[in-house]
Amino acid sequence: MGPKRCKRSTSTQVVDSEMTPQCSTIQPQNISFQGKPSNFIINVAPYHGDPQLLDHFFYQINELTQINSWTQRQGMLFLKSKLDGEAWKFFLNSSALKSLNNLEDIYKHFKDFFQEDSQSTSLAEFHGLSLAEEETIKHFSYRLDLISSKLYKNLDSSSLNQIKLVKHLESLPSEIRIPILQQEVSDYHIAVQKAQSLQKILVNDKNIKTESEQSLYHKFQEQINALQEEIHI
Repeated sequence: MGPKRCKRSTSTQVVDSEMTPQCSTIQPQNISFQGKPSNFIINVAPYHGDPQLLDHFFYQINELTQINSWTQRQGMLFLKSKLDGEAWKFFLNSSALKSLNNLEDIYKHFKDFFQEDSQSTSLAEFHGLSLAEEETIKHFSYRLDLISSKLYKNLDSSSLNQIKLVKHLESLPSEIRIPILQQEVSDYHIAVQKAQSLQKILVNDKNIKTESEQSLYHKFQEQINALQEEIHI
């Protein structure tokens, strides 16, 4: 059974909730986005990163967005105002989250990060992390950011980036890793950018070689066909 829904009416209502949704009629309040007021307010408790409260937190944000006919961006602004502690830290340190433009995708990222798991499981996942075949550097860096931030929650950003840099470099194929090492790159984010550029070059070279091989194959096939016709004649 899903979370309890509050009955809507034409009068001003306030939903006051901490652990579970509750309905009450108290003094009306207004939230204004771009000059568009709303009289239906959900008093959402700040989210600190508790896995057990994650679903209910996003349920409230979605309800408020739908009831007040807010855009996804407006809903996301309200969501950010309700993040605190580990949840706010996760949002600030995740470059992938900042590029998202809808609440559903943000919820999936939070679900992946704050799902309950053991320290040993996270450590094993971190050590087993590697660049999959045909995986983009951008996607791999997102996976690395996610697991390392979960595993090393109490590290400062500088130390965390050094750990990610080492793991990032050791996970790259030699044709990408060696040029970066030769340039003595010491910043994680710069290393990711350079790796992305090198990967694009390698993919383009591979495509060119493939097209060239196909062209040679077709020419060779045409020569064989011509030779076969001469033999038959």
